[in-house]
Amino acid sequence: MLLRALPTPLLRTLKKTLTRCIKLAYVQEHESPCPSYLSKIRDLSILPRILQVNMPWWNLALEQIARLFQQDLEDFHQFLSLDMRTISTPVMEAIGRSILQYRHTIRQDLPFRLKRLHVWNVSGWTPSQASNDPKLRLTKRLLRTGPVSLQETRWHKETPETLYHSIPGLQIAHTAGIPTDRGGISGGAAVLIPPGWRLDRTEEIIPGRAVLAVVQDRYSTIGLISTYLHPNSKGTELRELVTWLKRQKNDHPLYISGDFNQADIAFSDLWNDLLIHARVTDIQPNLPTFEGPNGYSALDRVLCPTEYLAAAQVDVLVATFPPPPLSWLDSFDSDLLSLCVTFSVNTPVWYF
Repeated sequence: MLLRALPTPLLRTLKKTLTRCIKLAYVQEHESPCPSYLSKIRDLSILPRILQVNMPWWNLALEQIARLFQQDLEDFHQFLSLDMRTISTPVMEAIGRSILQYRHTIRQDLPFRLKRLHVWNVSGWTPSQASNDPKLRLTKRLLRTGPVSLQETRWHKETPETLYHSIPGLQIAHTAGIPTDRGGISGGAAVLIPPGWRLDRTEEIIPGRAVLAVVQDRYSTIGLISTYLHPNSKGTELRELVTWLKRQKNDHPLYISGDFNQADIAFSDLWNDLLIHARVTDIQPNLPTFEGPNGYSALDRVLCPTEYLAAAQVDVLVATFPPPPLSWLDSFDSDLLSLCVTFSVNTPVWYF
């Protein structure tokens, strides 16, 4: 019997089984849940690839698929009919590894593109492995949809180790906070990369103030910079950031986000140099992100590649979110708003 003759419910069961194979293999190798974009099976066109035969999937014989799962034909047909999970785990892991290896070869193991970026001044955070750490719970939720850019972490050099245990598969680029004269910690910045993404390299641009994470999506390489400029030294730090940009020969776009503490107003010439040399555009520069005694202020910014915006390739939507109610997250600073940046790719319209 050919696959094209199988009833739709049985084909659906076969796709679900292949998805389970991928998830099992991924967990076995990475000890973290498999990203949905990697485990999803849209159709059965993957089967000829892992069977190494040159034909469309609907011309495959059910017997070939049964041999792949190390089952005889009658048992395998019953397995598909009743959706029984009777196939041994090692066999399913082996099939899952074959699919993952093929997707790695054609770069399908990477996210399709950057869809969302979260920007959050955490105003000091010591991650805990305890389940009642509210900032850890929110961070896990944000990582489901994209990277997270953190400012004022006040972390020590070894702090990320706690997050590696709490979020398996997480990748982090960070610069530790700077010790103060009073014995405290100032600044600190980090970029959290979700499991499944590929972090190529990291660079500490300004100790305690700015850090770079170079990551890959399926078709390109991008740079994410998390920045925190201290109110008392923001001019000097902004000049350092511009100097670093002048030395770079980046062949990939940069997304710069963070808390600039109105450095664009106090040092407008330096700010323009930053936009020019980073080849970025200030998205919604007047968006209020901090509520103080004198009202709202635009402290946090998101700078996106000018090339993408000028060519109308990407639409960018920046939204602010207040911290959750203090009744259940009483450790949040209610004056600081987090940013959620959504990137939408424009589809070309052709006129005839």
